[in-house]
Amino acid sequence: MANFKVDLDIAGTSNTFQHLDIVRDETKLMHDPCTKNHQTKIIPRVIRTEKEAVYDYNFDTPKYLLVYNEANKTEYGVNRAYR
Repeated sequence: MANFKVDLDIAGTSNTFQHLDIVRDETKLMHDPCTKNHQTKIIPRVIRTEKEAVYDYNFDTPKYLLVYNEANKTEYGVNRAYR
């Protein structure tokens, strides 16, 4: 087992840590309610405390880990981030 702590700064120290959970979403088609449609859904979850940030990696459930600065955006209006 290995434990480590990472301190990333993007244009200052006011950064946000976020998980993007990737889940399988099952919906019914509007024109045929008996037919199920499976699609990928991305659920953002902002991590507020270091205790919430403790992460036990599970290779069976994909997700992205993001560190970004809301005050610093690219020319396209997207937050600068590490993924």
